Amino acid sequence: MNTIITPQGWVFGWLRRTGYGWQSNPLSAVLLGLLFFVLLFAFVSVREELLVRGYQLQNLEESIGRTPGVVISSLLFSLLHIRNAGFSLLALVGLLLAGALFA
Repeated sequence: MNTIITPQGWVFGWLRRTGYGWQSNPLSAVLLGLLFFVLLFAFVSVREELLVRGYQLQNLEESIGRTPGVVISSLLFSLLHIRNAGFSLLALVGLLLAGALFA
C-alpha cells in the first residue's frame, strides 16, 4: 500500500524530501532506527493478521458462513485503521476491498 501512497504524496505535495537521515546522524543510528521500524511493522502486521484472519475470520466462517464472515472480517479490519492519519471514506473502501481480497 505504501508503494502507491508514497509516490502520490510526492506528486500532490503531501510529502517532500528535505535531506537524508545520514546527513545529520551517524549511519549506525540510522540503521538502528531502520531496524527498529522494520521489526515494529513486522510485529504489528503479524499480530493484525493473526487477530483478523487467523482467529476472527475462522470463527465467523464457522458460525455464519464464508461470505458474511469475509464481509464482517473486512469491515473490522478496516475499522482497525480508522485512527490512521489521513483516514477517509476512500481509505475505508480501499481497506474493505483489500480485506476481502486477502481473506
